Amino acid sequence: YSAATISTALLLMACIDRYLRSSSKVNYRNLATAKTATRYVIPTVIAVSCLLYIHILFFFEIQFGQCQAAGGWYSKFFQFWYLLFYTLLPPTLMIIFGLLTLNNVKKQRQRLAAAPRARAITVPTITIFLASPSIGTAGSAAQQQRRQRRESTMRKLILIQVFT
Repeated sequence: YSAATISTALLLMACIDRYLRSSSKVNYRNLATAKTATRYVIPTVIAVSCLLYIHILFFFEIQFGQCQAAGGWYSKFFQFWYLLFYTLLPPTLMIIFGLLTLNNVKKQRQRLAAAPRARAITVPTITIFLASPSIGTAGSAAQQQRRQRRESTMRKLILIQVFT
């Protein structure tokens, strides 16, 4: 059970990492580093996943050659526990962080489109930058189609990751 939870939790951490990396806040982006992941996140995920299932050592029994939850209240508790911590919570959080990531990407694109574009005019010894307002925020029709396809692909990838 811990191995399955660890793999699911690491996928969730990847979704959170994408959200942090796409954030406009520098502090959030600074959290999403390989050093942080290898030093803190992965060991913490493994430790917490093992601790979440430590009760199995005490309440599972071998019945008919198989390791199963002991009958009575613990069997019902374990079914609820498994449903919550493996089946419902991780996919829900993956969807939430996936949507937040898409939102961050969309906001970033809007900020870039709204920023004035600068053009340079070079005079023999001086370079002058003239700001010109961007013309619309959408770009060409071809750019819009590519952007829509990219966003659609990102949504599909997030949904596939969550539901597989």
